[in-house]
Amino acid sequence: MVREDVNGTKASATYTPTVLPITKFVDKEGKEIPGYPTVDGEEPKAEIPGYRFVETKKLPNGDTEHVYEKVTTSYVDENGDPIPGNPTEDGEQPKKDIPGYDFVKTVVDKDGNTQHIYKKTVTPTPMPDPTPTPEPQPQPTPQPQPTPEPQPQPTPQPKPEEPTIPVVPETKEEVKYIDPQNPTAQLPNTGTKESSTAGLAIFSALAGLSLFGFAKRKKED
Repeated sequence: MVREDVNGTKASATYTPTVLPITKFVDKEGKEIPGYPTVDGEEPKAEIPGYRFVETKKLPNGDTEHVYEKVTTSYVDENGDPIPGNPTEDGEQPKKDIPGYDFVKTVVDKDGNTQHIYKKTVTPTPMPDPTPTPEPQPQPTPQPQPTPEPQPQPTPQPKPEEPTIPVVPETKEEVKYIDPQNPTAQLPNTGTKESSTAGLAIFSALAGLSLFGFAKRKKED
């Protein structure tokens, strides 16, 4: 560039434009991190969610690069397997409660990724309530029922036979009048002692009546 002074003397001069330094926020591949554009001047590093700060580089042209790496947070079991229903999340996230699992610990790997490690909750098998053994109840000893003594049955006494009274057939005898004064008069023979006795009695009675009647008539005469 040629310039003239007040006297008309020409002089050439070289100008170097002043270049302001800039600050970039990039990942490890040199790509700008979304949401964090380049800014003029030299700026300090920033906390970027989902990224872990790695280093700051001072470039030959005076620019500044803050280098980050993307980090994740995963939820795994003790074998390193992802827990179903809990996908990997960007950035460094806190631990959380997961139903059916118990939190064990948090580790950060060499790449800055966070792992929250869990183990399955062991549900104790409920023990059945012990059934109380019923205490044996004393059983009453059955008392023997008294056997009634046999009552002697009275032996029926044989009924004495009633004596059979022989029926004497009634013999109708012709009553004959016997004259007591007739010595030849005799009682009829019935053939039985009883008849003879009865005949004597009748004879005596008749004789007595005859004598009584005879005496009475004699007295009246």
